[in-house]
Amino acid sequence: MGKSGKRNRRARKPVTTTNLHISVANASSNRAFNLRDEIRQSQAALLYADSVTLISPRANLIHSVAAIEDAKDLEMFQLLLDVAPHYAPDAVPQLQEFLHLVQSAPPDSRRAQLQRMAVRLRPISTVIQDRVRDQLSESAYSELKLAMRAGLLTIDSLPGADVRDLGDEEIAERYFARIQETLTSGNTYPLFDHATSNLVALGVEAGVLAPVPAARRNGRDAALASGLFDQLPNFEHASMSEVLDIRDELRNPLQRFRQGIREISKDIETVPESPEFAHEVADAWTHRVAPALAEIEDAITENTSLRDLVRRGIQDPAGLSGIGGLAGLVVAAGPASGAASAAALFLSSTVATTGLGVASIRATMAQRAATKEATEAQFYFLYGANSRMGSN
Repeated sequence: MGKSGKRNRRARKPVTTTNLHISVANASSNRAFNLRDEIRQSQAALLYADSVTLISPRANLIHSVAAIEDAKDLEMFQLLLDVAPHYAPDAVPQLQEFLHLVQSAPPDSRRAQLQRMAVRLRPISTVIQDRVRDQLSESAYSELKLAMRAGLLTIDSLPGADVRDLGDEEIAERYFARIQETLTSGNTYPLFDHATSNLVALGVEAGVLAPVPAARRNGRDAALASGLFDQLPNFEHASMSEVLDIRDELRNPLQRFRQGIREISKDIETVPESPEFAHEVADAWTHRVAPALAEIEDAITENTSLRDLVRRGIQDPAGLSGIGGLAGLVVAAGPASGAASAAALFLSSTVATTGLGVASIRATMAQRAATKEATEAQFYFLYGANSRMGSN
């Protein structure tokens, strides 16, 4: 391929690609085996960011338990032994004996030994796997799994916060270290729950945490966006599949929404972990966002009326200008060529077959212009997202 071909290939690459990453941190102790808080927080992050990392001891624990569903052969039985103390304590000695026999067998006969022991242990493994599935269902882990399968969400690995080492006293220390990394890298947007925000506030006050300016700026953006999503009536009913669909359908409005978030957050001095930040969100919603959404709503409502006008014109052409108006325009325009000629013929045939008059055509054009203006508004992303949530 020549140089010109390479240049053309490079030119086709999109220039608007972004890599906005949010680090969600959740240390909530509510409902020990329920991921409701992590899911809601992750949904807000996924609506705003290109990719998300979830830092949560509870999510990491459940994620490690879920690995048993995809494990095979010896790995699966090792995982069964790991989770057995929590799901089937009486089965631990038998599983330990099984693994010892398999691991001590000669390599050439290990496969056959594994198959024989798998048959013997099937009742135990079935019980454990069923209990694991029940608990995963209770935790709503499948919601997070949708985003993980889409390649948009990663659950951060916290050594010690998994089923192999449940109750490790060092988990809190390791969690704190990850929060410290998030606040000092400047490459991610921190989004913390209340428990983590309190931890950060204490750390900053004690001088053990020193967030870099970029982390502060990004954190305000993420917290403001998340707070505005919480204001949407349908957000609490949103499913993860809806959130993922919204990301695809409203990609362009999202870029304008991010710009709007930064325009508001640049005037906010309150740090995201402060309880006072909620007042900043409320103020932004009341004085900036809600009025903008009301204008969008009005525009959409007016467009509905315009659509009704067009519909009535088609059903009752006597009330409009009829064929003559547009036909006269076409004749007066004189000879046309190319696309202009095709457009004239199309409009002429439309009038002839439907009775759609000039007034109705103008109404349609006005409707389209108003719709375009509404959908290009800075906060249309919120309006569009709310309209698509909770519909399933």
